[in-house]
Amino acid sequence: RLENRTYMPDVVAGITAEQCNTTAELRAWRKEQEAQLKAWVPKSFQKMALQPIEAEYEKNLDRLEGEAPEGPLPYAAAECTSVPQLKAWYKQQLQQMQYIPEPWRKMPEDRVKEDYKTNLARLRAEDAASENATEAPRASGDTSEAGAAEGGESHGDGSKSDD
Repeated sequence: RLENRTYMPDVVAGITAEQCNTTAELRAWRKEQEAQLKAWVPKSFQKMALQPIEAEYEKNLDRLEGEAPEGPLPYAAAECTSVPQLKAWYKQQLQQMQYIPEPWRKMPEDRVKEDYKTNLARLRAEDAASENATEAPRASGDTSEAGAAEGGESHGDGSKSDD
């Protein structure tokens, strides 16, 4: 007991962040978590203690907004296969920077930002190339599908047989 209050660990309206189904519920969850923490943790330690709550909030906000990447995040930006996955990787990397003392943080932050920019350009170029590849057959009047529909068998190379 502290100041005639009873400590209640992780009891927040009976739900966890993962159980929240709306952003309003998630905001209420965060507000409750922060209120409990501020009531029990000395002010000088609150900044570090609030970081896991904020990280959990952000992770679940992404889940609710449909921006959460599938599966675990890759170790390196070059391993990312989609823009949302790269953004999640970038966000995670920046969160890790908080553990590096301020005087030594600039160089690793710059490296992460450069990796992000490079791989964002790579993923956008891949997306543009795949869009152009799917639009090219339509624009050139490719008739392999039309020929197959007319009774001929398409071989995928533009030729057909009338067997």
